[in-house]
Amino acid sequence: MDRLTKITKDNSSHIQEVCELVNELEICELERTRAKDRFVKLLESAPDAMILINKNGQIVMANGQAEEIFKYGKEELSGLEVEILIPERYRDKHREYRNEYFKSPHIRNMGSGLDTYGLTKDKREFPIDIAISTLETEEGIFGLGAIRDITKQKQAEERIERNYRIQSAINAILRISLEPISMEDQLAHIFDLIVSIPLLDLQHKGCIFIKEDKPDELAMKVNRGLSPSQQTTCNKIPDTKCCFGGSKPSTEIQFIRYDDCQDIIYRDGSTHFGYFYVPMLSEDILLGVMILYVNKGHKREHEHKEFLEIVANTLTGIIKHKRAEQEKQQLREQIMLSEKLLALGRISANVAHEIRNPLTAVGGFARRLSKNVLEGTREKEYTNIIISEVNRLERILKDVLSFSKETHLRPARCKINEVTDESLKMHEDICLKSRIKTVRRYSDNYSVSIDRDRVREVIDNLISNAIDSMPDGGDLTVSVDNEIYKGKSHIVVKIADTGEGISEDDLNMIFEPFFTTKAAGAGHGTGLGLPISRKIMEEHGGFMTAESEKNKSTTFSLYFPYEKKFSPTD
Repeated sequence: MDRLTKITKDNSSHIQEVCELVNELEICELERTRAKDRFVKLLESAPDAMILINKNGQIVMANGQAEEIFKYGKEELSGLEVEILIPERYRDKHREYRNEYFKSPHIRNMGSGLDTYGLTKDKREFPIDIAISTLETEEGIFGLGAIRDITKQKQAEERIERNYRIQSAINAILRISLEPISMEDQLAHIFDLIVSIPLLDLQHKGCIFIKEDKPDELAMKVNRGLSPSQQTTCNKIPDTKCCFGGSKPSTEIQFIRYDDCQDIIYRDGSTHFGYFYVPMLSEDILLGVMILYVNKGHKREHEHKEFLEIVANTLTGIIKHKRAEQEKQQLREQIMLSEKLLALGRISANVAHEIRNPLTAVGGFARRLSKNVLEGTREKEYTNIIISEVNRLERILKDVLSFSKETHLRPARCKINEVTDESLKMHEDICLKSRIKTVRRYSDNYSVSIDRDRVREVIDNLISNAIDSMPDGGDLTVSVDNEIYKGKSHIVVKIADTGEGISEDDLNMIFEPFFTTKAAGAGHGTGLGLPISRKIMEEHGGFMTAESEKNKSTTFSLYFPYEKKFSPTD
C-alpha cells in the first residue's frame, strides 16, 4: 500500500502501473483461496481425523472424520480449545505440552506407544493414536494433528495378551498338576496362580472345597483371606448348601453378587463385589467347588467363564487322578495285607491246631486239681490263674481260627433294624449297670441281603467295645440310614459312643491283627475283634470306617451295599 500511495501522489501518469498491481493482488488472493480449498479437500479426503489448531490451542479447522469420531456437529469444533477433546484428568498436562510444542515445533509420528485417550461430546472415552506436525503460513504457525481411533486395535492387542496369559496360566496349572506333592498343596498353588492373573480382576481371597469320605459333605482344603468365622463355620458344609449363598449349588459356573449373598456370615462389610462359584464335576457328580472373590467394578467377560471352565476341568482331573492313585495305593496295601494275613492265617491255623490239644489237657487237669484244692490256699490261687489264662488262650485260638479260615456266607434278606435291636437287647442289663443310655435312630426299616449271624457278630463286637469305653456311663447311639458313597447306594449302620475315644496314632492301627487298646488283665482283648469284623464286612461287599476324638467320642460305621429295587418295607 505504501508503493500505491507513493505512485498516486508522485505521478498520476502511472495509473497503468497501479492497475497492474491491483490485478496481481487479486490473482494472489485467488490463489490463496484456491490453495485453501485444496487444503480443505485434502483434509476431508484423509482417512484419519484431522484437526488444525493455532498456538493458543483453539481449533481452526477439523475434517469430517474428526466430527464423526468426536460426535460434534459441522461447525461446533471451530474456536473450541483442543483440550475439550481429551478427558479432563489429562487437560492441564496437555496444555503444558502444547505450549512447549509451539516453542519448539517438531514432527511426532503415530505409534509413539503413549496411552492417549479421546473424549466424545457425550463423554465417552476411547483410545487414540496421534501424529503431529506444524504448518507455517503468513498468519503464523499452526499445529496439525492426525487422530486415529485405535479401539479395535487395542481390543485385538488385549485379546492377544489375554489369550497368552490364559495359555501361560493353563500351562503352569498343568505343570503343578504333575508335581509330586499332595493334592492340597497342588490346589493351593493353583489357587494362588489363578488369583494372580490380572485379567480376572480377583482379590487374593477365596477357598476350595472338595468331597472326601462323606459323600454329602464338602470339606474346605484351601482358604485365602477368609475371616475366622468363615473358616470355622464353613470348614465342612453339606453339599446341598451353596457355599456362601444359602441355596443348592449349581452345576454351572456362576457369578454371585455380594448383595445377593443370603448367608449373614458373609455380609460382614467386606469390600468384595461378589465371587465366582466354580463347581468341579465328573459326569454330573460334584467333586468340589472353588470360590473366587472379585474386586469392586469387576467387568465380567465371556473369556473369564471359558478360562474358569478350563481351570475347573483341570482341577477335576487332578482330584480324579489323586483319588485313582490313592485307590491304587489302597489296593496295593490290601493285596499286601491279604497276602500277609493269608500267610499269617496258615501259620496261625497250624500253630493253633498244635497248641489246642495240649492246651485242652492243661485246662482239664487244672480244673480237676482246682476241685481238690482248699479255698484260700496259695495252691487254689495258682490253679485259678492257670484256668483263667487257659480260657483266654482258648478264646485267642478261636479268634485266630475264625480270622484265618475261609468263610462261607449264607446271605438272606432281613431287616437290619431287627439285627441291631437284638444286639442292643442282649446288652440291656450291662448298659443299665454301667449307667449307659441307649439311643436308636432309624430313618427306615431297610431290608438288606446279609449273613445275619455274621453281621450280628460284628454289631455285638462294636457295641461291647463301646460299653467298655464308657466305664463311667454315657450315651450309646445306634443309627441306620441310606447314604450314597462314590455314586453307589449303601445302608449305613453307625454305632457311636461318648467314651474315652481313640488317639490318632491308635486309630490308624485298630484294624491291624493283635493290636488292642484295652488294658492288660482278665478283660484284655485279643486284638482280633475289629480285624474279624472288617473281614466280615468285606466278605459282604461292604466296608467299615472309624472316626474318633480322644476323650470325647468314637463312631464305627458299617456300609452295606443296597439295591434300590427292593422296597424299604420288603
